[in-house]
Amino acid sequence: MSTEPVLRLRDIVTEFATLSGRVRAVNGATYDVLPGRTLGVVGESGSGKSVTVMSALGLLPRTATVRGQALFRGRDLLTMKERELQRVRGRDIGLIFQDPMTALNPVMTIGAQIDETLKRHSTELSRGDRADRIVELLTDVGIPAPRERKDQYPHQFSGGMRQRAMIAMALANRPSLLIADEPTTALDVTVQAQILDLLRRLSDEHGTALVLITHDLGVIAEMADQVVVMYGGRVVESSGVDDLFHASRHPYTRGLLRSMPGTAERRTSLAAIPGAPPDPRQLPSGCAFAPRCDLAAGRDRCLVQPELTVVSTGHRSACHFQDELTQSEEVAG
Repeated sequence: MSTEPVLRLRDIVTEFATLSGRVRAVNGATYDVLPGRTLGVVGESGSGKSVTVMSALGLLPRTATVRGQALFRGRDLLTMKERELQRVRGRDIGLIFQDPMTALNPVMTIGAQIDETLKRHSTELSRGDRADRIVELLTDVGIPAPRERKDQYPHQFSGGMRQRAMIAMALANRPSLLIADEPTTALDVTVQAQILDLLRRLSDEHGTALVLITHDLGVIAEMADQVVVMYGGRVVESSGVDDLFHASRHPYTRGLLRSMPGTAERRTSLAAIPGAPPDPRQLPSGCAFAPRCDLAAGRDRCLVQPELTVVSTGHRSACHFQDELTQSEEVAG
């Protein structure tokens, strides 16, 4: 298997035109997605996790302006014409949306919706072949009685089954890259575990690269090989999953880890990060996390935006004081 990244995002900047002016939702995001590996993208709501990938895939409204590079197998998605981009989406890149109830068409059967993407991208398949492929896909994702279920509508499926149907649709054309945007939101713990097991199995079996967007560090610990932490539209830390949990070098990442239940030594209450995420309409000129950071108090260096620099092999951090966060200090037990 090639070690070249399936997707390279470089300096993605995304702005929206609003009545109150330009809003910068993504502010120079850069990261790679490797073949056959799972990249976890984590951060609070509004950090730019989903908007970054939607920018790359051309799925934002016309009020959005996107700059930078999104190289998929060497081709820049941001410079493609819409028709060319439509051939890539759904065939080479699969996307699992956050809310399957609103992403699925309520007046079309599940089978008809999967058939749409097969007709568009797998034109060599006959109608009978497509019908067999739909049953195969629903079987792979664990839908019981798939021949009968394919003729049912989304409202006849449970939340977990709708999410499985979304995964089946995303995998219909055997993409090399699968993007899962909060795939376990609003699912109970048992169904969440089943969905994560399914994604892991399918990625292992088909060698599919997986981007897992989530706010849940527990999901990251279970699923990811590499992790990108975003804050204020920027990547503030990127590393292997073990380094992130045991040798983090950014105060925001450490704040997220300390706020997780069960990761502190006999604490009776969670350690919350003070303050609130920055307003994208008024991003500070320096470090966006500085107003919430204990290390920044009284230090002028934080008035300058820190660059994402190498800490060690495969580990980068955007903090002026990363050396003060020593690798020997474990933050997750």
